[in-house]
Amino acid sequence: MGFASIFRSRGKSSYSESVNSPLAPKSLPTLPAAAIVKKLFGRLFGCGGSLFDGSVVKGSSFLCGSFAGNGVYGGDKASIEGVEMGAIEMSLPATSVLTSYDEKFGLLDMPFLFKSEKAIFDSLDGEIGALYDKILDGYGFHNLGYNYNGPRCISNNTRPINEPADLKGLKIRVMESPVFIDMFNALGANPTPMSFGEIFTGLQQGTVTGQENAPSLVFASRFYEVQKFYSITNHTFSIMPILMNKEFFEGLPAELQAILQKGADEWLIKYQRELEASETADYIKRLEEKGMTVNFITPENHAKFVEAVKPVYDKNLPKIGQDLFDIVAKYNK
Repeated sequence: MGFASIFRSRGKSSYSESVNSPLAPKSLPTLPAAAIVKKLFGRLFGCGGSLFDGSVVKGSSFLCGSFAGNGVYGGDKASIEGVEMGAIEMSLPATSVLTSYDEKFGLLDMPFLFKSEKAIFDSLDGEIGALYDKILDGYGFHNLGYNYNGPRCISNNTRPINEPADLKGLKIRVMESPVFIDMFNALGANPTPMSFGEIFTGLQQGTVTGQENAPSLVFASRFYEVQKFYSITNHTFSIMPILMNKEFFEGLPAELQAILQKGADEWLIKYQRELEASETADYIKRLEEKGMTVNFITPENHAKFVEAVKPVYDKNLPKIGQDLFDIVAKYNK
């Protein structure tokens, strides 16, 4: 997701500003940071007044870098490659693009796998997250944790999606994820991989008929201006790791590493997850107020969706590993 990339381009920071911290040494290099992204990520790494709110910040000063969004430095794939190479220090990509590093990340794209938001949060804060962190470390990433971007639902301009048959022939933009492509093929749609920054124009010009994202993101991106119908399928929960360049992170003083981790834990993870989960219903209402026709999936039709995507499990389970599905089963109890 384009606007979720957080980093400072080396030597090209758009601004810097002093921030007080009780833990920071008197003289420090410019740090990666982000402006406050209201309603989506809480107070983030804010140079817009405070870093991780007043509970963390007061005391000696240091510099912050800049926030760049809307795909300024490329989409998720380009941003994580930039972090890996050290061209940028930080990014929050969708986990889907990480399947290019290891197919095990496809687990989080599997449709209707997790029974609740709590189940996926607990798994990422537990065994699944620990396994992924180890994989990421091997590619030169340091992960501060897992951010939540809401339940993914389908919008389009043709008709409400009540059951899989309603998706037949619809050209739906999907993330560049093999599992998402398999999922929408199984549901009868025509999946079209496209970067997030291209979605609005693609919908506007009719390159694609629909897309699938969480209510908050559909509202923030103003997709209601180019979409008529929004169907609450909740086919997956959208997760974003908070990735930093490992060498850069480990090169920071221990005090700053602690500040970054504490801020991520408090704002990018705990606070942001609670915010996203609590405001989903409100964003659905706002989309209706903007003129979208919203429909919810009945239990009977939900079962049809689950049945339709069984081939996705048959194809991807061997790639991802039965052991990961067994771990998820424990968290779904």
